[in-house]
Amino acid sequence: MPNPVISDFDSDTCCVAKTKGVGVNRYIPSSECIEIRSKPAYDKRTNVRCIRIDGYCLGLNTHEGKYEVRLDIVWQAFKQMIWMLQKYKRLCQIRLETPTFISESECSKFRRAFKQLIEMLKRHYTTAKVGYLYVREKSSNRGWHYHVVLWIDGKKCNSGHVAWELWNQILWKAELLTKMNKDEKLNELRKVESRLVHLKDRETIFDATYGWSYLAKPRTKGRGAAHSRDFVVSQVAADR
Repeated sequence: MPNPVISDFDSDTCCVAKTKGVGVNRYIPSSECIEIRSKPAYDKRTNVRCIRIDGYCLGLNTHEGKYEVRLDIVWQAFKQMIWMLQKYKRLCQIRLETPTFISESECSKFRRAFKQLIEMLKRHYTTAKVGYLYVREKSSNRGWHYHVVLWIDGKKCNSGHVAWELWNQILWKAELLTKMNKDEKLNELRKVESRLVHLKDRETIFDATYGWSYLAKPRTKGRGAAHSRDFVVSQVAADR
């Protein structure tokens, strides 16, 4: 399998790379932009500001090169997103958060709750397909937790309100949100603004990828049991 290489393509959006034909073992050195021509190996990383896959220029939230992202996660998530975008022409991209889980074994509660959410969204929007990426992380200040991005047919869904409301209700019923706030209301999770992505608008694709690429950061991953998964991408007819 050929390694990802730095490209010298021309683009109105991407900057032209300063170095050509750089081979990579694990870490891709910083540059303006790189082209990824084949599926990256597990845990390959970069801190560049943008990449190009299949002719699409994609923004990466690396805080101007300060942090790395995992290219294996970005590749698989983008392949899923672009397949759905080519099918529906417009997508609503929705970000969701989770509470902290007290142990790795308790993370199974997330998987059950998330499966329920996907089925409820399919029924609500009368759609057969909901794409997603979720990542599991563990940090010193939050413990075990998940970050989620969803992709839903943008002709049927134009905001994240329904998904956010359903997700909070599911977590509450599963006793994963068990505290009331000072007004004695449901202790809801932080709400992240959704966005619409258009197939014919490359800027929205660039921005959408930038919006979820930070989920691919490696710093809080790889801390689970052997052979456990740090990320999952939906299996919705995508070649990844």
